[in-house]
Amino acid sequence: MEFAVANRPGALAVGPDGNVWYTELLPPRVGYLTTTGFSTDFWTGFQAGDIAAGPDGNLWLTGQSIFKMTTAGAVQWTGVNLGTLGAAGIVTGPDGAIWFTEGGDYKIGRVTTDGSFQEYPLASGHEPWVIIVGPDGNLWFTEIDLMAQYIGRITTAGEIAEFMLAPSPTLVAAGLAVGGDGNIWFTAYDRFNQTNSKIGRIDVQGNMTLYDLPINNADPQGIAAAPDGHIWFVESGTDRIGRITSAGEITEFQLPTRGADLTSLVTGPDGRLWFAESSFSTIGALEP
Repeated sequence: MEFAVANRPGALAVGPDGNVWYTELLPPRVGYLTTTGFSTDFWTGFQAGDIAAGPDGNLWLTGQSIFKMTTAGAVQWTGVNLGTLGAAGIVTGPDGAIWFTEGGDYKIGRVTTDGSFQEYPLASGHEPWVIIVGPDGNLWFTEIDLMAQYIGRITTAGEIAEFMLAPSPTLVAAGLAVGGDGNIWFTAYDRFNQTNSKIGRIDVQGNMTLYDLPINNADPQGIAAAPDGHIWFVESGTDRIGRITSAGEITEFQLPTRGADLTSLVTGPDGRLWFAESSFSTIGALEP
């Protein structure tokens, strides 16, 4: 099932109001879609990169800085000053603070709802992007580097560990999700070899397992745990949605829409999987 929205959707998140919220690639707006298909959007004045529900009942957004927005569409700058490239991924942490990645400045950031702000530097050249809360109460994030790629972990006290994606130094983790098995699952694509797409699993000690996708040029992106107990993911390169069991068995489903550029995937409040079709002004829903 597909629902029309005002403009091309980017990142997705379930809001505090139980709606599916989305950033728009252009123009600078953010919108929401109800589970019955009604949508509306709001002017933000900046290009939002990622979106997350905050502990204060607001939506929190990344861009050139960190912003928060009420469910009625009122936007407020948090007062956080970042580097020239701003922030990328964002999530509410287990400590009730907002955590985010600063890809171009090689940092993880943290801001509380009352404006207290800290930054934690990574190794030079390590660009963090997606960030989630792990099953161990830490924050986990993807990293891109010219020489090797990593999945990182940071405690709420700021202690950082990094785990290399082996064996390919060009394999890039794109999306992260916590599975029902207590592990972190991720999508991965190869920057130089389109046939080398994988779904990965990493436990909280950093032990990693990789599973090959059965089709070339898959370019997997968003990933989410579903109520059926499996992990689901979208393939931007093939217009497919995939499912992987905890034993590594993969099934793929072809969407009727071609050239959709599937990016983000979230599990909605209704138990359906919601996905952004970024080449079009549509968001899809799938029963797992």
